[in-house]
Amino acid sequence: MGVRLFDVKTTIIIGAFTGNGLGNKTTKSFMGFGERAGYDKTLEGEALRAAIIDVVNQIASDGSNY
Repeated sequence: MGVRLFDVKTTIIIGAFTGNGLGNKTTKSFMGFGERAGYDKTLEGEALRAAIIDVVNQIASDGSNY
C-alpha cells in the first residue's frame, strides 16, 4: 500500500511511504476430514490493517515534522 503526505496549500509531496501486510488463514483436519480453505474477506482486512500499521510506524519513526 502506498501513502503520500502532501502540503494541502502547495500540493507538494512531503513524504512517501510503502506499507506491507499479510493475512493468514489456517485450517485444521484429522485423517483427511475437516475444514477446507477458501477465500475469506477477513484475510483482505487483516492484510490491509497490517499495511496501515506498517505505514503509521514508518511515519512515526521518520522524525520529520509533518
